[in-house]
Amino acid sequence: MHLETDKEKLIPFVEPSLKGHRWVQRGPFLVCRSCKLEHAAYIGTGVLFMGVDKEGKPILKKVEVRDKP
Repeated sequence: MHLETDKEKLIPFVEPSLKGHRWVQRGPFLVCRSCKLEHAAYIGTGVLFMGVDKEGKPILKKVEVRDKP
């Protein structure tokens, strides 16, 4: 079976921007907890999620990563 569709008419499962989501940090990832489909954005190590700004965009703070003594 072969189906064709118009990509412009598809309804996205997630909002394509970083704003407007309910983010939580899991290790080096920001994970969205508000969309039907769980998705994440890689933010790396050495960064802490501090919340969201007035526009709903994530606020990230750089932190120093130290080796264990």
